[in-house]
Amino acid sequence: MLYSKGQKVFNACNAALMVILLLVFALPYLLILATSLTAENILMVYGPSLLVRQWSFEAYDYILFTQTSFIRSFGVSVYITVVTAVLNLAVNALFAYPLSRRRFSAAKVFSVLAVITMLFGGGTIPFFLLIERLHLLNNLWALILPMVFSAYNIILLRNFFTSIPDALEESAKIDGANNFVVLFRIYLPLSKAVLATVLLFAAVNQWNTWTTTMMFIDSNHAELYPVQYYIRQLLSGLDSMAGEVGSGSVANLPQEGIKNAAIIVATLPIICVYPFLQKYFINGIMIGSVKE
Repeated sequence: MLYSKGQKVFNACNAALMVILLLVFALPYLLILATSLTAENILMVYGPSLLVRQWSFEAYDYILFTQTSFIRSFGVSVYITVVTAVLNLAVNALFAYPLSRRRFSAAKVFSVLAVITMLFGGGTIPFFLLIERLHLLNNLWALILPMVFSAYNIILLRNFFTSIPDALEESAKIDGANNFVVLFRIYLPLSKAVLATVLLFAAVNQWNTWTTTMMFIDSNHAELYPVQYYIRQLLSGLDSMAGEVGSGSVANLPQEGIKNAAIIVATLPIICVYPFLQKYFINGIMIGSVKE
């Protein structure tokens, strides 16, 4: 295929821009990875560097095999992320389906109500009082339920459902199918791209969130801490962890290595999952965000 001079210049500039962006996004993560694998005494002398001067897996050994609280918090994050993603998909799909039906007269009203939640919020104090009145303090459901409803995901699903030909629904209704059969047997199987997108959004959002833990889980229930909040505590200082290794100080611990290793371990699940959902993610965003 022949390209004009302008197209060649554009492709070259585009490739150069992609390389720059790759370096901008990848270098910080590679620096964290290298720091987590570098011996503490080398870090004290030379500081963080992309070059690993002396390899050490002591930080990972401490996190994965000595620090049981980290493993527990990791398990909590996996649990609430999976539950939140499934509930988010189910609730938002059930909300979006009637909004995509032209015969539903109140569709515009409910669409406006959903969009309002994107623009306005009650604030932190009413949010806390609501969770308290529901008796969900120090409960994992306090971390899950606030993340279930997403107006943005509803808009994606609604627009995708609208793009599906009405003839499919009409033929199913002629055969005696009700709305639930139409949704679960026809619409959802045809919506794998946007469903994967919604799952990814919900999972990443829940996995990275730690503010709800700070508000609703106190220090007496530290076993309910998800990994992100645990890392926040870890990054603020290792003094509280000294007693867990049987010593009075953390001088012998690779503090910088532990902090960086914790970040690497906590981000690996999302990094591993994303490549499998990437093709669905791109298709879902393109199709679900545009309404013809």
